[in-house]
Amino acid sequence: MLADRPTRPADFSHLVSLLPEHSGYTPRQVEALPAFWRDILARGAGHSAVVFDTEQPNRVLAFGISCFIDSRMATEILEYRRPLVARGLLERWSDGHVPFLLEAQVAGANAAGDLIVLITHSAYPAASTEAYATEIRYASSRSFVSEHRGLNLRGLIAECLTINREYVLQRGAKIREFSDAHETVAPGMQRPFLCAMMRDETALNAGNFFTDVLFHEFVPPRMHLDRGQRELLKIALVNDNDEWIAEQLGISPSAVKKRWLTVYGALSDRRISLSPRSWLFPSGQRGPEKRCHVLRYVRQHPEELHPYDPSAKPAAGAGPSTADLQLRAAV
Repeated sequence: MLADRPTRPADFSHLVSLLPEHSGYTPRQVEALPAFWRDILARGAGHSAVVFDTEQPNRVLAFGISCFIDSRMATEILEYRRPLVARGLLERWSDGHVPFLLEAQVAGANAAGDLIVLITHSAYPAASTEAYATEIRYASSRSFVSEHRGLNLRGLIAECLTINREYVLQRGAKIREFSDAHETVAPGMQRPFLCAMMRDETALNAGNFFTDVLFHEFVPPRMHLDRGQRELLKIALVNDNDEWIAEQLGISPSAVKKRWLTVYGALSDRRISLSPRSWLFPSGQRGPEKRCHVLRYVRQHPEELHPYDPSAKPAAGAGPSTADLQLRAAV
């Protein structure tokens, strides 16, 4: 059985070895990739997850990492269509620039409906059979949707080095060919291409699960959790054992328990109903029962797991009206 989990910083040195051949990096750039990826996650600038077989949990079958970019960079990528997009970001980062949105900027763009995701790297090592390869790709897509569901996305961009075109088209993306030849294409390798989904385009493709979930299900969060609370809940959705959560977060089990209390407090402050008979928790409930209610709530409301700045103004033509969002949140 295949499953996924958030990528841990310790994973990155191994994940480099899974990148496809002829990715266009120099040996020095390959050495820099783990630090680049860690910086993206440390700054709250993106997401990453790995896929594994539950019978071999230490063996990563696939992984992906994405970061958030602004509209200017998205336009540059889509209009100029130069290959090796991720290498370009790495080079800017290595030169001391920050080529992605930081957490506060992500919160503002998320609220404004102007958030764009760039998949910087993904890898699907060779599988024993085509059926198993298909299963891995499906698990990776499921993981990606899970990581990004609940965001107020305006667009999604990826450079495809190994994923075939049919797979991309089935998910509702448009293919953009590069304007010049890829300098690292080797005999037998597919020519890479850009794929992109923009919200205004996906509206014409209603009924596609992938695009409907990512672009047309957004409601504003109500809990307004801080980063530590969101990280706790994301990990607890995989495994809610306090010792395991503590290991993933690098904190003590007692600190995990204290963080749970702050989550319960956020629910109390916002008077968010978790039970048909109570605004908060039924009387007499113990911690594990409360936790079960909270996790069920955030599974149904993934918007709570992302940064959001309620003071940000909606971008022009970037999404539903404020009145529409308020109506959805009240339902």
